[in-house]
Amino acid sequence: MSYSEFLNDLNSVIKNDNAKGIGDKMTTEDVFATVRDQWIQRGKINELISFIHKNWDSGNCDDFIAPLETYLIKKGQAETYIHLWKKILNYRLSNLWTYVKQYKKKFGEPDVEKIKAADISGFNEFSTESYKDLKQVVAYHRQFAIDGLSKMKNGLLKLGQSTTDLEIIIGKVSALKPTTLK
Repeated sequence: MSYSEFLNDLNSVIKNDNAKGIGDKMTTEDVFATVRDQWIQRGKINELISFIHKNWDSGNCDDFIAPLETYLIKKGQAETYIHLWKKILNYRLSNLWTYVKQYKKKFGEPDVEKIKAADISGFNEFSTESYKDLKQVVAYHRQFAIDGLSKMKNGLLKLGQSTTDLEIIIGKVSALKPTTLK
C-alpha cells in the first residue's frame, strides 16, 4: 500500500510542479526527496520505511534515507532506526555472501588482504561492466556492507544504544565470514 501511495504522491508533485512551469526542471531525485520530506513532516515514518525497503532492494539508499536517519535520531526513535537499517543491511549482506560464494566456487577461499586491497574506486553497482572482475565485486560489496554497518553503529551510538553486536558483525564481514543481522 505505501509503495503505490508514495508513487501517487510522486505523480502529484510532478503534476503540481508542471502546472507551475517548473516540473521539467526537477530531477527524479528532487521529486523523491520532496515526497520523502513531506512524509516525514506528516509523520508517515513506517510507510516511508516500507517504501524504502520495497524500492531499494539492493540497499543502495544511503543518500535518500539520510534525512530520515537524522529525524529518527533527533526524535530518539531507536527501534524505528534499527528497523530501517536491518532490512537494508540484510540486503547488502545477502548480496555480499552471494558474490563470496561465486568467488569461492571459481577461485577457492578468498584472500581477505587481496580483497581489501582491490581498487573499487571506479566500481559502478549499476554497470554490468563492473561485475566482470569477481575480486572487485566482492571487495565492493564487502566495503558497501561495512559502510552501512558503520552508519548504523554511529546512529545507534547517538541514540545511546549498545553497538557490541554490530562490532562483531563488522569484524566478521571484514574477514569475509558469513553472518546476518538479527
